[in-house]
Amino acid sequence: MKPCTAAPALLLLGEVTGVPDASYGLLESDPSKAQHLFEQCLEQVTWPAVNRGITRSAGAPKVRAFSSQRGPVVIRQLEQKLLDCRVVERAPSQISVNYYHTPSYEMVPHKDGYVGSAVIVSLGSHCCLRFWHQATTEEDRRAREGLRHVYSGTQVFEHAAERPCDAVVWLEPGSVLRTRGESLHEFCHGVLSSDADVFDSAQLANGSLVRTDIAPPATPVKRTPRISIVFWTDESEQG
Repeated sequence: MKPCTAAPALLLLGEVTGVPDASYGLLESDPSKAQHLFEQCLEQVTWPAVNRGITRSAGAPKVRAFSSQRGPVVIRQLEQKLLDCRVVERAPSQISVNYYHTPSYEMVPHKDGYVGSAVIVSLGSHCCLRFWHQATTEEDRRAREGLRHVYSGTQVFEHAAERPCDAVVWLEPGSVLRTRGESLHEFCHGVLSSDADVFDSAQLANGSLVRTDIAPPATPVKRTPRISIVFWTDESEQG
């Protein structure tokens, strides 16, 4: 008789308030296991000597990109877990691994480009991700139709950081944030330079979805090195 194996549990994501079509949950709820994943990424990914992302600012992350099931073991295992949990519906077209290694790190406000969904797995440090409404213009829509097969479509909106954001999402170690639809195409997102993020669940767009024991309200949580792994699914493959 063959052993009985349980089907992988679906990961139910909660809706992020104020950011339509964005959802959040914990892929790994055990902090020690989430930390182990972070350490595995540090060990298994070969990082470039200098930043290779969309900006060369001092606080920008070091970036490596992989195709589906072509990266280090830990990245392939995370991809499979996302597929098993149905957070990612099909093999991603690209996987970007971002290592925020310097104090007061940052990520310039940007849109992720011509993709159907972007799933962010956060490891290492807690961090705030900010969203600014940035409507897609008719010119952008025409460019999407003509260039999505030959150009990534990532757009930088550096000046967005000069105005108040529309929503703040708290990213816990071991968490997953999925953006698609309006959250992906009508908002840009980024990480502001700081050595700490203030935790106040009442002010967070995902305040009802994060753990309540992170810190007392209005308490700064010091940043430490962080890795974000972004799984992009090609827009043309979305059903």
